[in-house]
Amino acid sequence: MVQSDTLLMQGIKPTGVDYTRDTSWFKRDTSGDKSADLFYVHPTTAIGACASNLAPKRGNVCNDPMSGDPDLIENHCGAFEGCNLWVPKYTQAGMLSQACKNPDLPANQTATVEDRFIRPTMIAYSDVKRAFEEFLEQRPVKTRPFLIAGHSQGSIVLSKVLRDCIANSACEEYFVAAYLTGGYVPLDLFEKAVGGVHNCTGPEDVCCVISYDTRIGELFEPPKIHSLACGYGLWPHHIHWLLHERYGTRPTGKDDVSKDRLEINPMTWSSEAGGEYLGAKVPGSSTPAMPPDGGAAFGARVTVKSKAVNIPDPRAWYKNAPPMPAKEGNLHPVDLQFWFYNIKENVPKRIAAWQRSRGRT
Repeated sequence: MVQSDTLLMQGIKPTGVDYTRDTSWFKRDTSGDKSADLFYVHPTTAIGACASNLAPKRGNVCNDPMSGDPDLIENHCGAFEGCNLWVPKYTQAGMLSQACKNPDLPANQTATVEDRFIRPTMIAYSDVKRAFEEFLEQRPVKTRPFLIAGHSQGSIVLSKVLRDCIANSACEEYFVAAYLTGGYVPLDLFEKAVGGVHNCTGPEDVCCVISYDTRIGELFEPPKIHSLACGYGLWPHHIHWLLHERYGTRPTGKDDVSKDRLEINPMTWSSEAGGEYLGAKVPGSSTPAMPPDGGAAFGARVTVKSKAVNIPDPRAWYKNAPPMPAKEGNLHPVDLQFWFYNIKENVPKRIAAWQRSRGRT
């Protein structure tokens, strides 16, 4: 486990967010009596054009202007309705402030890379790590199973929490799964198990990592995305490589030519295509948005490649798809909402599998 003094040695000072206070959380179910706990970290929820880091959001509303989602607690965490929710506020890395930063610099400029590129994400991680440690301390039943989940920046920083604070630790025994949606998670980050934590292999696998990136296969054109994207979109594997202490082989180039990613199909919960699609979440509605040809036919047309779960264009029936970047084939803003009902169906199965594996049933 990485200790706080290591973060200080790297020049990352604690932000001062106090996770013993209710005001530092959107949700903190300290008295929840559901069968499992969920620690969820929201995606980037502010543009951040002029600031490397953004103070935690105020108030109790966790919304996302990027996707147009008015309530991430309902439309993200609602997929985990069988869990007690723990949703921290945190100091986010400013998204557009990284737009012109290039980590692919000569070795003698490493310090510049650290300061200008990865430092804001390390600050975000330091908040989330402290919140997770408080979650472990405060949750009322320490032997209750728990899951972690996030999207985009939330998933990126959770990948480090998973390696530093869960794998090879006492709490690993109670860890069910990580749903790191839209996190650009490199395939090799957990390809060799870290402790017992490994890449997901199926719908009832436990102590595993699930990640995927949703793209409209026939439309996706990385060069167009890159002309509009920020540092997270352009250089995700450089971010992971630096965030995880330069593990393995250094990535080269931008996203479309960089490392393979962990891509788990939310219909098969493996890297295989197929399965049945159960519908997308539309804000304010409890009825799944479904393709006209049905979920089974939709699943048969999905392909899973090294950098994305590629789907047929859903915009004719999924009206919640954001107009941009969806027109370029990127459904990143709604990675979790689009697969909401497949996740909702899977979570209790995976918790039950954990209980069976521990002799709880």
